[in-house]
Amino acid sequence: MTTTPSSSRKCDLISFRGFYSRKYFHDFHSRREYLQQILTQNMKTLELMKAHEVESREQALRDEEQRQLCSLKQLGGRLHHLVSTKSVDGVYNGIVTRNYKIGDMRVEDYLRQMKRINNRD
Repeated sequence: MTTTPSSSRKCDLISFRGFYSRKYFHDFHSRREYLQQILTQNMKTLELMKAHEVESREQALRDEEQRQLCSLKQLGGRLHHLVSTKSVDGVYNGIVTRNYKIGDMRVEDYLRQMKRINNRD
């Protein structure tokens, strides 16, 4: 099979098309730069997501603590009869329950404080 000028020209044309498409359509360097930009943007997004996650967790903890304090205030006002008197120890001032605490305060002291606050209202 002999190569005719037309078949050689076709081969050159195909080679040129391959070169042209590799250079302008499938450029390795521009693709690598594009992937690097995506990686950089991804890292920024991950940092923002982590910061948002930490902020959301802290907010959830604050909300939960606020809800618990509100619940304790309501409960403290209704449990005033469990506080110690001069003659009788209260439920939370016994040997076993003496060290029960709400935050930094003993339960007995907390109930007394809630009793005083509710009597003012």
